[in-house]
Amino acid sequence: MPFFCHVDFLSEMRRVYATLEAGYYFPGRTRLVVYFVEMFFMRIFLPVLPDAQTMYFLAAGTDTTADLASYSLFVGDPYIFRTLFLLKIPYLLFDLATAVVLYLLFAGKKKQMVAVACWLFNPITLYSFYIFGRYESIAIFFIAMSIFMLQREKMIWAAIMLGMAVNSREIYIFLLPLFVLAHVSLSRRWHENIKRICLSALPLIVMLLLPRFVQKVFALHTFFSGSHPVVAKEIGRFWGLHLHWLSPFFAAYAIICLWLVENTNDSVLYRYLLASGLTIGSFLFSCTHSAHYASWLVIFPVCMLYFDHHTVFAFILFCCSWLVFWLFNTDAGVFTLFLASPVHKSLFAYKTIPELYSQFADLRGLPNLQYIKWFLHTMYAVSIGYLMFSMARRPVNGRA
Repeated sequence: MPFFCHVDFLSEMRRVYATLEAGYYFPGRTRLVVYFVEMFFMRIFLPVLPDAQTMYFLAAGTDTTADLASYSLFVGDPYIFRTLFLLKIPYLLFDLATAVVLYLLFAGKKKQMVAVACWLFNPITLYSFYIFGRYESIAIFFIAMSIFMLQREKMIWAAIMLGMAVNSREIYIFLLPLFVLAHVSLSRRWHENIKRICLSALPLIVMLLLPRFVQKVFALHTFFSGSHPVVAKEIGRFWGLHLHWLSPFFAAYAIICLWLVENTNDSVLYRYLLASGLTIGSFLFSCTHSAHYASWLVIFPVCMLYFDHHTVFAFILFCCSWLVFWLFNTDAGVFTLFLASPVHKSLFAYKTIPELYSQFADLRGLPNLQYIKWFLHTMYAVSIGYLMFSMARRPVNGRA
């Protein structure tokens, strides 16, 4: 925990510190829960975080993303180890809380400890939470809670937990329609389906409006909104499908939704869990923006063990292919053996594995780095596809 972080970690903490010290408010319509969790813990730890004004200095509220110069000062601070350890504690707590939820979810199941071990000791979440230093564990905890509540047949609480996850990480907004459709069955009368749709959708709508409600009640004014030029440009690219790699994902997403409507035999929990895992897997199949995104998928194949699905081998293969792919598809700030470590700034000068391979390949006449990246990306995509297949394939004599 104290030795590594990505530059995004500094950017996140600068925003939180600016709120505490200057009254800035940044979340807008997203990540509200994460923001207040981090702010709560930073308020507790500030008395034992020296050099805070220097480490989290923010010249302008509209430019919160840290540059390399600010980052060099951050990791070069003599108290950096204490700072990183303390500020990652909320990630650790939510990580362990997710393990507890899984332990309770699998109560009485023979794969209880296997599921907990897969969650606690896989390299993807360890990297995402503690090396890269991102808040994914907070959002994933609420996903686990929504699954747990659905298992207990507490639909409203499950919807609230899912809403908390969406307010922690935007990607989970794709799970909202799945949650509603999982409660629909063509074998029921139409008015009963309408009732279940309303009861499942209403809490989700309330949770989507939560950021707006918080802003109105506390008279908070965000620096970034939908009208902000940068935000408006990104939204336009998304809905205009200028991000062409998203087109296959939307096709897969439509198929998953149609499967949910057509499937009337399985339990709500099974349908929601499987559809959610396939949706996130479909997204990662074509998205390789950052290594830590893979942590969004981990909870779903682990939970599929509840239905005795044989996902352990496929999950291990997924973790291994992810590790190898990102060792080669990297730079000094994304995934190296010393990922932006504050041990000493000279570590920035260490050669990455792509650099070492390129030198070796030139001497030996081996395929160049780009071909290796293509090959490893293919293997990574295959491992995701096989993991999705393992989640969907029913065990012999298995029931959902």
